[in-house]
Amino acid sequence: MIDMTNYQSTSNLSTSQRVLLAEDSQEASEVISILLEGLGYDVTTVSNGRECMDAVKRAEQDGAPFDFVFIDIRMPLVDGNEAAVALRTTGYQNPLIAVTADASLAGKLESTFSGFDAYLSKRGLDQGLIAQVVREVSNRGGVR
Repeated sequence: MIDMTNYQSTSNLSTSQRVLLAEDSQEASEVISILLEGLGYDVTTVSNGRECMDAVKRAEQDGAPFDFVFIDIRMPLVDGNEAAVALRTTGYQNPLIAVTADASLAGKLESTFSGFDAYLSKRGLDQGLIAQVVREVSNRGGVR
């Protein structure tokens, strides 16, 4: 069980910001969603890169773009790196955060070249780490 008392000071990071999570593992999607919701984010989930690109496009057309998009790197149909490249190519400027089980340097470099603003390993992922990464991306102007 997650001890929410340790992260109360970070819950103010979000004022109902909208987050999209693209994750093909139902279990990982549920865990990451709970962590994000615990920080106050309004989370929408999809299960592959194609659905991710479609959801981002729909949200922008509706005038309510996602503030952050968390994307698993290894997914069916369109993987996370392909989705990031496609989103950046079409002009998406808000932060893209890679979430992956692959914590290798090569994976991190590939995600950077694909247009991600940050890279999170699923191992050891907790609310504090997510809050820290969101804060760092926001502070350094990760919102493009």
